[in-house]
Amino acid sequence: MTAVHADIDSTVPEADRPKRTLPALLASLGLLVVFLAGAWAAWFFTIDDAFISFRYSANLAAGHGPVWNLQGPPVEGFTNFAWVVWGALGSVLGVALPLFTKLTSLVLGLLTLAMLLREGHRRGGMLGLLVGAGAYVVFLPTYFHITGGLETAAFAAVLLRVVVLGLRVLDGTQLRAWEPPVLLVLLGMIRPEGALAALPVVLWWLVRQRGRAQWLWTGAAALVGAGYFVWRWQFYGQLLPNTFYVKFGNLSLGWIWTKHTTLVLLPLLLLTLSLLFRRATRAVGVLLVDCRG
Repeated sequence: MTAVHADIDSTVPEADRPKRTLPALLASLGLLVVFLAGAWAAWFFTIDDAFISFRYSANLAAGHGPVWNLQGPPVEGFTNFAWVVWGALGSVLGVALPLFTKLTSLVLGLLTLAMLLREGHRRGGMLGLLVGAGAYVVFLPTYFHITGGLETAAFAAVLLRVVVLGLRVLDGTQLRAWEPPVLLVLLGMIRPEGALAALPVVLWWLVRQRGRAQWLWTGAAALVGAGYFVWRWQFYGQLLPNTFYVKFGNLSLGWIWTKHTTLVLLPLLLLTLSLLFRRATRAVGVLLVDCRG
């Protein structure tokens, strides 16, 4: 809610600002209450796939490395390296990993909500706040992503931050030189496709805001990303995670998942595509389509 305060037009007389901010504050509070109630209602849920990551995290914390079995060649049965490493921290601290990941995702979900409230209000006033944050709050899978134990909430929070940075580049706002490259590497380590989602924003940022610091940070990020890729290739002996080869062999299941997911998200996809047809919103539409792609 502080974020909403920060974006009030400085030209509005101070005496009138409480009248302007009160509806936004009340709406933000209402959405926060709904969000917390939804997370509480779904708290019982932990998806079975999360226990694959939990096992890798526990073995890493025990000093065996990110492996499934302690004997035999290592197999990369996960695609969420950063999440596995984060889970290892929870294991070292002695916290049950289902609880540790749920709490982490809850915090990241709150940060996601805060970004949506801030950017929605900043760019579209009350309507923008309600549409942006409201869509997140009323989308029921949000809560099962938070409590399921997987990296979905973390991926969504980092990707949303990347999109926000992209919008600020379009506005001409100067970004901190370290942030886009760091988020690019982080998103790619949370899920491999994250690097592809963040790359358009980073490239656009490099074109629009040239400077020595930007290139130094981007070069460092490229070295870290390349080093990680070479390490995992050498450690596991495969170019891609084992899960890719397993799922690639069953295209019918992948098609079923894609079809159903597309149908659920079709309204949001159409709204995003509609931005391309207006000159005033075309640049934003291209940015969002690139990140979703």
